[in-house]
Amino acid sequence: MTPPRSRNPRLAEALIPALVHRINNTTQLLVVLRSVLAEPDDGLLATAGSSLAHASRDAEEQGWLLGLLARSLGTDLLLAREERDGLAATLKLLAEALRRQRKQLALPESVPTMTLAEGGPRTAALCLDLAALVWESCETLDGAFSLSLAREGERWSVRLSRADLTRAQAEFLACECATRGAELFGDGAGWRLELPLEWLAERR
Repeated sequence: MTPPRSRNPRLAEALIPALVHRINNTTQLLVVLRSVLAEPDDGLLATAGSSLAHASRDAEEQGWLLGLLARSLGTDLLLAREERDGLAATLKLLAEALRRQRKQLALPESVPTMTLAEGGPRTAALCLDLAALVWESCETLDGAFSLSLAREGERWSVRLSRADLTRAQAEFLACECATRGAELFGDGAGWRLELPLEWLAERR
C-alpha cells in the first residue's frame, strides 16, 4: 500500500477561507465587548460575561483547527495536543467550506468522540483524512450531500450519500487511516468508510 501522504495543501486551501470567516466573527464580537466595557451599561454588561465565555470556546476550537490545517501543510503545531471532539469541529468547518461552493453537506446530529485507542491514528490525522476524503468526493459534483456516522456491529460506518468514487478511492490510498485498519467501499451513489470500533466512542 502507498505510504500515507504527509501534507495536503489542497485541503488547507479549501478550508482556510471558512476558518478565517469564523475567526473574523469572533474578533468582531470581542470588538463589540470592548466598546461595551469602555462605556458600561448595566443592561449590556449583564450579557457580556456569557458572550466572552462563548468567544473563549470558539477561539479554543479555532486555534485547534488552525493547528490542524498547519499539519496539512507539513508543520505539526499540535504536537501532543489531542482533541477528542475534533471530528465534530472538523466536519462543521468542512460543511461551511462546501457551502461557500454552493454545496450542501448534511451532518449527523451527534458525532462520536475519538478515543485515542492504541494503534489508531492521532485525532488530527483522522480528522484530516476524513475531511480530505469528503472534499475530494464532492468537489466535482453539485447539489446536496449527506454524511452519516453510526456504529454497525463491530465497526463504525461513515457514509457519504453521493460521491465521485474514483477521486474518493484515490484519496483513500493517501490516507493514514488506510494503513491502520480503515476500509473504503462503494455504496450506491456514494461510499462507506468502515473504521475499527475502538477508534470512536458514542457521545455521552
